[in-house]
Amino acid sequence: MVPTRALEDKTPYEALYNRKPNLENLRIFGCIAYAKITIPHLKKLDDRSIPLIYLGVEEGSKACRLYDPVAKKKYVSRDVRFMETKPWDWNKGEEDTSTQDTFWTSFVVEGVDNENATPVNIEINDNIDNPYQEQDLINYHNSPITPSTYTYNPH
Repeated sequence: MVPTRALEDKTPYEALYNRKPNLENLRIFGCIAYAKITIPHLKKLDDRSIPLIYLGVEEGSKACRLYDPVAKKKYVSRDVRFMETKPWDWNKGEEDTSTQDTFWTSFVVEGVDNENATPVNIEINDNIDNPYQEQDLINYHNSPITPSTYTYNPH
């Protein structure tokens, strides 16, 4: 909506309603939009949304028109979150829309020397049946945290 000289630098909407239009729902065409998945019985760590491409607003409602280039399907959804700063990369088959890589590479903690940080190696214990070693069990019974066994001697 462009102001005109005939309306004294007002948009047609402002001339009709005497107020500026609400542009909160205006989104960038072609940006990545995450639509909520409504599949029942999702597991705890399953994805709750899928990356799609924003095509616009569904006529007559507040829902959004979305397109999935991987499955080549169109969707209409009201439960949508937008990443307007990141467009879909049409050169890739499936878009990697994770923002974790860019977040963690720029993550800096003040007072910590990030350039000379040493990586931490975590060893995985393959003994799942008995995670405690014999030495740990011996020390466990003699530890100061475990009280000694109470023996009652009436004599």
